[in-house]
Amino acid sequence: VSVLCEKSKPFIENKGILFSCKVPLENIFVNIDRERFFYAALNLLLNAAENISKNGKIKVSVSKTSKFVKITVSDNGIGMNEETIIRCTEPFFVKGEIPGKKRMGLGLTLAHHFAVKSGGRFKIKSTIGEGTSVSILLPIAETDKTELSVGSFSGEIPGGTFSPVEIVLSSLR
Repeated sequence: VSVLCEKSKPFIENKGILFSCKVPLENIFVNIDRERFFYAALNLLLNAAENISKNGKIKVSVSKTSKFVKITVSDNGIGMNEETIIRCTEPFFVKGEIPGKKRMGLGLTLAHHFAVKSGGRFKIKSTIGEGTSVSILLPIAETDKTELSVGSFSGEIPGGTFSPVEIVLSSLR
């Protein structure tokens, strides 16, 4: 998560958006597809950046419960009404036009699909005119942390091959 935040920060701030990343100072282990995780999280950031004006704010936060790690991307953008919240994970659903941009309507669809296929959850909270928070909850690995290392686990799970991912949490400076 911290690498994604660091790589995305210049792009987001270049659009005149205040960007912050708040994460606890500990490592959390999950068994997920790394590439799909990256694209799911990146889609959440890009979606937030598209639906916010200059002087807006985007915040990435990571927290955990006893069973899940929760990655949330929040913005103070235009927000969504209830119908849009219900439909926004449908493939190719696009609400509104952005001048000069061609939108496919797949960002939230892919993030939702990733969360569900990883055994997790996908949640959206939004209020028109106040912004949106989108969260991906991923199950924390049940294996003892000392047993996990990159390449030590490679199992077939319906939907693809998954391997352990260490989510390194650190604060941006």
